[in-house]
Amino acid sequence: MMKTFAVVVLSLAVAWEATGTPLAKRSLSVAEVIKELVGKDDEYVLTHPSAKEVASAILENVELPSAKPIGCKDGSVEGKFVISDLVQACAGKWTGLLGKASSQLCATGWHVCSPANVDGDQLLLKTITFDEGSKTKGCFAYNASNDFGKCIPLNCNANNANDMGAVGSTCNLKPTAKSCLASGRIDLKNRACGFFKAGQTDGALCCKDI
Repeated sequence: MMKTFAVVVLSLAVAWEATGTPLAKRSLSVAEVIKELVGKDDEYVLTHPSAKEVASAILENVELPSAKPIGCKDGSVEGKFVISDLVQACAGKWTGLLGKASSQLCATGWHVCSPANVDGDQLLLKTITFDEGSKTKGCFAYNASNDFGKCIPLNCNANNANDMGAVGSTCNLKPTAKSCLASGRIDLKNRACGFFKAGQTDGALCCKDI
């Protein structure tokens, strides 16, 4: 888990490093470096040990990669989130449960975001605000439930875990509720648990493997 968070936070620095003075050459604290990377003062991110580990490495002149990734199998990205685009909305229909969409909609090296099960995905989605998540046209599912303001594994057989999380302007929008996102709550309408439903679902949210 430590390596997972380390790679995520290191990757978040890619775009920033490409356009500004390298973080390693500025007089910043570890916490300030993390805030530069994720763009907000988020206690969850700031206090995570691996985030601190990577920020410290950046201050010690770690060489960063520069290429921006494409996360959708068809090469057409409907929405990008997080500083270095490590979360992307990918349009298309999938067959079977949502997990199957990883091979059907996400590019090689990517998977359907599962913030309730994958630590790195949880960190990434916690950088997406309600305003950011509700701007993308359409509704793109991720593999978790926001029932009762929590971020829990999706379970289509349980009434308390079958509200599938999503991002997009045509989803069910609850700006003041809590969820897997940094703020607000966005779900698929009429639950649509796990499965693609025409007229409600436009695709899936893909996260980069780390």
